[in-house]
Amino acid sequence: MSIHIFIATTQGLVAVNNLYSLPAVASSTVTAGGFADPLPITNSYHSFVKLGSGIIEADFSTGPFRIDLSDKITQGNSWQLGFYLAHMAKEIDALGDGKPNDGEMIIVATGCINTAERRVGPVDEVPRKLALADEALIHYKGKCDIVMLVPEANKHELVELEDITCNTADELDYLATYFPDPDVLRSRNNPTVTEDEMGTSVTVSSSAEQDGTGKVKKRSGKVMVAAALLLCAGAAAAYYVGFQPVSSEDSHTVNASIGSAARPVRHEPVSDTDKGAPATPTLSLTLKAATALKCDDNTAMPAEVNHTHHTFDTLSIAGELCVLQAMGSKDVSSIVFIGLGERRAAVRQVNDNVMSLPHPTQFSGERRYFLVALASPLSQKATNALKGFLFEMARPDTLTLSSLQDRLNGFDVPFAVYQHTLQSEGR
Repeated sequence: MSIHIFIATTQGLVAVNNLYSLPAVASSTVTAGGFADPLPITNSYHSFVKLGSGIIEADFSTGPFRIDLSDKITQGNSWQLGFYLAHMAKEIDALGDGKPNDGEMIIVATGCINTAERRVGPVDEVPRKLALADEALIHYKGKCDIVMLVPEANKHELVELEDITCNTADELDYLATYFPDPDVLRSRNNPTVTEDEMGTSVTVSSSAEQDGTGKVKKRSGKVMVAAALLLCAGAAAAYYVGFQPVSSEDSHTVNASIGSAARPVRHEPVSDTDKGAPATPTLSLTLKAATALKCDDNTAMPAEVNHTHHTFDTLSIAGELCVLQAMGSKDVSSIVFIGLGERRAAVRQVNDNVMSLPHPTQFSGERRYFLVALASPLSQKATNALKGFLFEMARPDTLTLSSLQDRLNGFDVPFAVYQHTLQSEGR
């Protein structure tokens, strides 16, 4: 399944038709309609690509590149988020040609990128761009998965669009969460796979790998998000909703779930059909991590993180977080990761034995997240409901265990909720 990238502009949607490297030329270029004439934004794109001033070569392959659009973009920087997403899709060989087929994915983006801070910045005229995109996509609604991305700073300008998921983007390292679930890709390409063939353990790792001695060495040449995407393309599944610092007063006040491993409590009488139901599964997770002053010096050794009542011990990091792995018990069929501090609510589920996601190697303050172990995958309706619940929170860093449990209880799926806190000690 291809991922088709569109740029939302004040003149309408512009599709990315092609993207390829040009190793024999001096600079990257932007063209439209397949014609040779470079567009006025070509010099800006070259700077956006170039190692040092830009970000594409630092995160993905070495340029120069040519990117061909369906129509002209002549000014501004709001194309940068869409171009970055196009390079991400190209990196995993999933970039479409801007002509989606039924069942494929469409990502519409507008946003500039602060390459120094690796964050998506605000843009102008978002309501107009949304309205034009909504009109242009009418023929794809109900046939394709459509995601609209605008900067977090423009969240107040979002409007509800029929059959389009509207979300915000902030940190670049977490853009991979908007790409299709690899288990969905596999199910579409191989519909004969049954639930019995799926594994039960889940692994969460960074862009680090182990050498022959068991020590961790860091993959070079790509940032975490690119490494995570490559793992996804090779049969891993990724989900991550980003972290954001929270106050020390709040960081340890949320107690973990201890009753969520059982079927949620119901007040209505038990029906005759429930009397013969199988025993409630026991859902549990273990967490392993490894830290080092620098992950590429081969000194990081994985160690298990203990937990009490489903709250893992706070992990203090003096240097870099090199490995983060979660293993599910045999009754865990999927895991949902919910990071506090992100409104995007990009829920990811897996039914496979490996799950990989990017995580921060260096950060300041505290960052918390929830891990929800599920006995069976959420339905699409339930997934959308959970996304909406998280996305509409006035302050996403205020998500509590009780409010999350209340929402999960409505899905009639046995679950267990774990919490973990990462704490930077500085260097």
